[in-house]
Amino acid sequence: MNEFPWIRRYNNNSRKPTARDKETGQRIRWCRQLKGMTLATLAEAIGISLQQLAKYESGQNKIDASGLESIAKIFQVSTEELLQESPFEAGLREVGLGLGDLLHGPLVIRLLRAWDRIERPKQRDILLQLIKFFGEVDETPSKDKIQPS
Repeated sequence: MNEFPWIRRYNNNSRKPTARDKETGQRIRWCRQLKGMTLATLAEAIGISLQQLAKYESGQNKIDASGLESIAKIFQVSTEELLQESPFEAGLREVGLGLGDLLHGPLVIRLLRAWDRIERPKQRDILLQLIKFFGEVDETPSKDKIQPS
């Protein structure tokens, strides 16, 4: 009889991806697309197969710590940023959207790449005010639009 039944239970489930693994994979895909990288380019840079990276991004496989660190270095973010929900994601969740909803829109990716190139906070603030203004013109919210907070 096992003195520590929780050890067996933990070990049996530890290989199965969780919702958190899927969210981490979505953040990796998000970063990759924002940087304009292909699956093949990122996979080669971190030394894994394209298929394995695709499984990480889709949440089918768990990513190990060293793989996560390699990806974070390439994207110049911390591992915590890949693991934790950002305020941006929390805002999306409030309006019923997730990162996955945005990843399918090429216009959204183009806008976010342009946003990423704006270095001055004042310019970002002005642009955000302009977007909020135009967002208020149309009073009918839809799931396709990101609503200002």
